[in-house]
Formats: sequence, C-alpha cells, structure tokens
Amino acid sequence: MPWSAPAPALVYPIFVLFLLLIPFFRLPLLPLLDRQRSAKTDFPKTVHDDGSITDGPITDGPITDGPITDGTIRDGTMTDRTTTRNSNDRRGIPRPEPIAILVALWLANASHAQGKGEVLEPPPSLGSIWVPEPTRLDEFVQDRDAAVALGKALFWDVAIGSDRATACATCHGQAGVDPRTLNTVHPGFNGTFDAGVGPGGWKSEEFFPTVLFADPDSRFSPLLRNVDDVVGSQGVLRRVFLELTGRPLDELCVDVPDPVFQDDDGNVRQVTGRNPPTVVNAVFNVRQFWDGRANPWFNGVDPFGPTNPLARNWRWNAATGSFEQVALQLDFAGLASQAVGPVNNQVEMACEGRDWSSLARRILDERALATQRVLADDSVLGPIVAEGGIGLARTYRQLVEQAFRPEWRRSDPTPEGTPQIESNFSLFFGLAVQLYEGTLVSDDSPYDRFAEAGFPEDGGGHLDEQALLGLDLFMNVGQFEDLPIARCIDCHSTPLFTSATWSGLGVVTPPPPGPQPYVALGGVERMLAMAGTRLATVVFANHPADGDPSIRGLSFPIDDRHVELIRLAPGSNDPDDGEEVLDGDLPDLPTGACDLVANEIIEADEGTGTLVIEVRRTPLAGGGCGTWIRFTLDLLPVGRYALMIDDEHRATLEVLADGAYDMGFYNLGVRPTIEDAGVGGFAPNGTPLSWTRRVQAGLPTPEFDSSVAVPPGVHAAVEGAFKTPTLRNVALTGPFFHHGGYASLRDVVQFYDRGGDFHEANLADLAPEMVTLGLRDHEVDAIVAFMESLTDERVRLERPPFDHPELPLPNGETLPAVGAGGRDAECLPPLRSFEERLASPEIEGDCDRDGRLDPCMIARDPTLDADGNGVLDACEDRGVVADLTGDRRVDGADLSVLLGAWGKGPSPADLDESGFVDGTDLSILLGAWTP
Repeated sequence: MPWSAPAPALVYPIFVLFLLLIPFFRLPLLPLLDRQRSAKTDFPKTVHDDGSITDGPITDGPITDGPITDGTIRDGTMTDRTTTRNSNDRRGIPRPEPIAILVALWLANASHAQGKGEVLEPPPSLGSIWVPEPTRLDEFVQDRDAAVALGKALFWDVAIGSDRATACATCHGQAGVDPRTLNTVHPGFNGTFDAGVGPGGWKSEEFFPTVLFADPDSRFSPLLRNVDDVVGSQGVLRRVFLELTGRPLDELCVDVPDPVFQDDDGNVRQVTGRNPPTVVNAVFNVRQFWDGRANPWFNGVDPFGPTNPLARNWRWNAATGSFEQVALQLDFAGLASQAVGPVNNQVEMACEGRDWSSLARRILDERALATQRVLADDSVLGPIVAEGGIGLARTYRQLVEQAFRPEWRRSDPTPEGTPQIESNFSLFFGLAVQLYEGTLVSDDSPYDRFAEAGFPEDGGGHLDEQALLGLDLFMNVGQFEDLPIARCIDCHSTPLFTSATWSGLGVVTPPPPGPQPYVALGGVERMLAMAGTRLATVVFANHPADGDPSIRGLSFPIDDRHVELIRLAPGSNDPDDGEEVLDGDLPDLPTGACDLVANEIIEADEGTGTLVIEVRRTPLAGGGCGTWIRFTLDLLPVGRYALMIDDEHRATLEVLADGAYDMGFYNLGVRPTIEDAGVGGFAPNGTPLSWTRRVQAGLPTPEFDSSVAVPPGVHAAVEGAFKTPTLRNVALTGPFFHHGGYASLRDVVQFYDRGGDFHEANLADLAPEMVTLGLRDHEVDAIVAFMESLTDERVRLERPPFDHPELPLPNGETLPAVGAGGRDAECLPPLRSFEERLASPEIEGDCDRDGRLDPCMIARDPTLDADGNGVLDACEDRGVVADLTGDRRVDGADLSVLLGAWGKGPSPADLDESGFVDGTDLSILLGAWTP
C-alpha cells in the first residue's frame, strides 16, 4: 500500500525531532531515505558491521558474475541510477545535516499516490535549499558586501578585456546569456562555415535548427539539414600581448592574421566553440562549464582545482614577517574556478600571453567601471557610484583592500618581485565574482510559488491547466498511466531541474565547518548505456512507426493478455529451462478508443527490477487506428530473458552490466560524439576532466569521495557527455544545447521526443533516457508551457538582484543601465526570448528604435510629442533618415544601399546608430517605405 504523508501539522515537529536525533541514527536513516525512490525501483540495502552499505541485487544476485563485483561499486561510492529520481534523491552517503533536511523535505512533499507505487512529487521551491559558498570564506574575505560589490564591478567592467570593450557580462549580460546575433557563429568540428553564415555574419531564423528532419518527431525521417556550425559567443580579435605601456597603463598588443575568423576587410572577432550557459543560478552547480572543467575546489589561480598541483598563492605570515606560498583548495567554489578561466583566454577576453599580474597592474588603480553608466539606485553599487553616474568612486585597489583580509593583499613585493596584491589578483577576482554570482538566484518563479503553496491540484493561480499537464509529463516515470513516460525528471531533477548540482548530491544545507574542504559524495553513478537499453527493450507495432527498423510487427492482440518474464538458463534459449521472475497483465484498453496512452509496471519478485509496458494507439493518416507497444526491462539482474505473452515466446531481451557516468553529464545525441568530447576531454596537463575516468585510472581525486571504485572493465560513458543545464528561466536563455543549434523550446522538446539527432551514431555513450517518447502535439506544447513557468519575472524585468551597469556590446546594442526599479522603471521592455528576437528585432511601441517604450517616454517628457498625437516627434521625421539616396523617397534604391552595407559600420545605413547595419535598420527603412 502506498505510503502517505503525515499531516502538515506534524511535519515541523518531525523535522525538529530528526535534527535532534540525527547523530544517533545516521545509518538507520538510509533505508528510509531510499524510499524516496518509487516502490517499483527500490533496492534492498545491507548495512555491514564495518559501516559499509551495499545493494542486495548487486552483491547477492547474479550480477556479481559480471564486471561489476561485490566490493568494487557500492552505494555511497558509485551510485545507483534508478528509473525514478526524486527531487531530493540521494547519491552517496551525505553528512548528517543534509540527511535531516532531505528527510524533512521528503516528508513534507510526499502527499498522495496514483498509478504504481508512491507518486514522485515535483521538486520543492528553489528557496528551500542552501546557496553554496566556500566554507572557509572568512579566511579570505573581511567584508562580504564589499566583496560582492567588487565582484559585480569586475563582472560588468569592459576594461577587463584587453580591448577595453569586453567584460564577463559581454557573454552573460541578459538572463545570464549573450543576446547578440551578429558574429556569433563558429565553424564547428570541420572548420568550415556550412550554414550560410560566414565569419562576422548575422544569423537569422533560417539558421535554426542546425539539424532538421522532414518529420520533427522522427529521427528516421529524411534529414533535410545537418551542419556542425556552432552558435557561440564572440570574444576578441586575435592579437598577441607584448607589454604594458603609457600612463595610464594600457596593453600593447599586435594583430595576428586569423585563418578562421576573417572577412574581406581582415580579422573579425573570434567566436567560442560552445554556446555560453547562463550564470543565473550557476552557483548551485557542482562543476562549471559544459564539460565540467571548472573544479568545485578553487585553487586561487585557474579552473582546474587540485588537478593542477602547481597552483600557488602568496600569504603574509605575520609570525615570521615573510611571504609564503600556499596551495589553496576552497570548497563549493566552482564559480570562482570558472570566473578565472575566460579572463586571459585569447579567444574570449585577452590578447594571447596576457597574465594576471599584467591585468592587475593595469587596472588596480583605475576607477571601477570608469566608462560605464551606473544608476544611483543600483542594488549593490548605488552607494559608491561616482558623481555624475559614470563609473564608481572607488578604484579596484580600494575595493580589494576593503573586501579582503590584509595577509592576502599587501603592496610589498613577493620573493618573485611582484607586489602581492598583483600576484593574488586571480584569487580576488575568482572569489569576488563567485560571491556576486551567488546572489543571482531566481527563486520566485510561478513554479516556486506553486511549490510553496503545496502543489495545489488546480495550480493555485500560479500554473494553468496546460502547464500542470506539462509538469505531469515532465515527472512521468510510469506513475501516470494515461500519459507518455517522458522521464525528464531523471536528468532534470532537484529544485534547479538539473542533477549536476550540489542538491543532486544531497547537499541542501551548509555542511559542518571543518579544517578540510568538503568532499563531494556520489558524483559517479552507474546505469546502462543506450546500447544496453536497446537490448533490454522491444517494440511491436501494427503500422509503420517512425521508420524505426528495430520495431517488430505486432501479430498478436494485446487486450486481456497475460505476460511473463523468464530468466533463461546460461546458454539456453528455451523458456522451459528458465526461471520465472515476474508475471502480470497487459494494460486494459478502452474498447474502440484511439489516440490513447496506457502504461503498466510489473514488479519482479523480491523487488529486483520491473517490466515497464507502454502502449500507444494513434489514428493513422489513411484511416484506422495504429497500435504500438514497448516492453522495457528495468534494473533486473544481468542475464537473458524470454518475454512470454499468453505462454508464447515473443522476444528475448538481455540485461548487461551497468556503465559508469559522471553524474549530471550525459551524451544526448545532440551532435556526433567525435565532434566534441565534452567531459570526456582533458585538462591542459592531460588529466581527464571526468571524475569517472580519473577514478578508473587511479588518479588522485581529493575533491571527490576517494572510496569510489570503477573497475577497468566498466564502460565509462563520458565521451560526448555534457552537463545537464538548469531549466530555470530557460524561456530566456536560448539558443539551446552546448552547440546552440536550437532556437525554440518546442524544437528542443521535439528533439527529445525523437530520441535525439544522432542516437544511433552515439549509441556506445548515449544516455539511456534518450528513447522515442511518442508525445502528441498538445503534450509537446504542455511541456513547453511548464518550462516557461520556471521564469522568474525579476530576471525578465532585471529587478534586483539582476539589475546592472550599462554595457556596450561589440557588434551589438548597448545594454542600458538598470537599477532597483528594474527595466520598467527605465521605460525598457521586458527581456524577450531568443526566438522572439530572431523573429522580429523590432519592439512594439518603440518607433524610434532606441530600445525604450514610447508611451512611457512620452508620459515622462510630454515635449517628445509636441503635437500630442501619441507618436514621438522623432518618429514622424524618420522617413528623412531612411532616405539613403537623397531622392526624397524610401524605396528599393535605399534598400540596395542598406543591404550593401549589411553587417558593417559605421555607415549612413546604420539608421539606429547601433554601430552596425542589421535587421533593426532594415525595420526602420521598411517602416518609412514610400507608398
């Protein structure tokens, strides 16, 4: 019988009781926590005298004959990948505090049961979990507010770039991503521009998606487009650093011919080979970047944490009166590791060869944000804005001295001859940006309010009926019998809707302080790769189903039928020689009904796994009703199984031994594995980025649970695997995936619906969830509606903490400064999605194309509309501006002039004075067209 939640009034007393008693029953809690998994996927646990915990089926069952054997992979080291992942599911043995909080959250959220076993509840509000930060922060930071201010200034200041035009925010300036569409295409794996957008070019709607099937729901339909060009973010021109020169100091760099990023006029700005992910909520990630190379331990120097044993910082030892070099390892600091990566990268922000000391020497005595407008009501920087509103009234040296402890920032030279404050500038930069980005938490979306209201069945005014259906589909792992099994929650779990987070590892409250940095637990998980899933799956259909050659003909009726699963004896194909492991009935289907979904989950004896049955009935184009049925073995012991339907042997399925994965990093078949190794790649010193690979090779993993073991025979499914991104604010963070090849959320859902684009090519490492889903059109739209409910309006309106200084964008418009009142206080429209911006660069209600809404501007200053007709006077004269040929007409001749100057600037055709000629100028010209 399904477990039901305690009454709400009992939840908090229970929570307090757990907190009080947790030190006395740490291990007994683990079986209770394991109940978070659906009853159909429970693994029995054995607690041994030495305190270790093992899974029953792994240590006691037939799987011990395979490559994964008793004593090598245990719960708490290499974790189980179950078919249902609760939002608070455990991976490894956490510390007591996270256990207590997670039990309380689970008790509070488990409420009712439907379908099979316990219902998997949606993740709680983002506001319910801890915002990670280094546990030893006080050893470095003396004034937290000053450090946040320093981090915000460093993040938004264009002077950080060697060209004094590129900031961290240049690639992460709107909803944490890059809003530009000009000069953002990288040629991809083959090194050539194949999508019709050359170096420095402007991408339009026609660029997307980069992979296009005739039927978006079937990867077996004709492939209409397949280009490997990547939508990245533009950085700097290719140049080499020589020296600092002048007063004030500036960087002397020389141009280097770029064989890739050049047009007829010479070099254009380089573009990154991956699409930049959002920094909003990134503080919750264990590792940063798509490939996870930004380590959770910050070494104070570069992204690679303890994998770079040479990283050192200087500390003043007051007792000896001298400097000493120290190796730093600050936990929960993946953001700091990430922040120091792009700053001296020759593609992203710097001339090749610039180092941290050179940057520090140039910038320390400059006013922060010296050329950019900052509003007086900026939520962080307002109190230190310079008179006149341009930049801050503080230099970076002053900000560093206010924020950091004196033993790290003296002006005396170290034994290397460089002032300590310059030598340690990477340390200050990383920690300050980490603390600033740690404030960018969007925990007030409609979904969060829905969760905080207790997940009311009617949405409580926060989620509408369509979004609620989308949530059910997103969560469905078989518990909703009449909906497709989508399994989105398997990878997009936790309140962040990604498993690549600290909460995915069970850390939802601050760990207890200690002299050593926190060690991540459970970062390697085991599960089948897709190659194994295919052997454990069989599909029958009585009609052509998506052209999939693996689908077998459905030659038997399914109504009122009995199913059995027989484990075959080694070397035998005869079911009579085998042992029955489960039996049950196929789903009951309504008589005469078509366009339906039915699911049935049959549990094996002693809870050793399940048989998942999915049925679809679909109206056929030529009339009639097509039937499709899929059988999948889930979590059964290694072996071969006969699928029997009414005593007739219909198929032989096989369960292989699990592979090993970096938790939260999966190959989805977005592009062929060979094009980008992802977390399967290597750090500059040759160390694998993958935790799985490092453990398997016996390499040191001090930041990761050292008790894990991945035997050599276990397949490490890490090639082509990328970090699962958060879905929060996803409506604003397109284009999507690491290659930026999808512009719309609908296209993204259809990608998953067809089981990925390169499913067969990537089979060896493909994630097992990447199966054809069979979603109907209204279900695709519902999932999109649910994902849109994860948008925090503070992000859309850039209200605190998402307000910011002005940011001029190379090859893009200037992002205006926004203060505590948000965009609406500045007459700015809400942020639009990438898809909306592609479809129309023109903003309704902004006839002069200055980015501000005309009615708001007129209300503030009626003189802008002297004739009172509701139209800006400037707009009434714009026909003169658009007359590029001087013939007092705006027609084809003017259009020809504009198209001839496309993508370039300055030019008379740059009608909006943005610095280049683009779609906005075209819209102005067309709006002034002479009839």
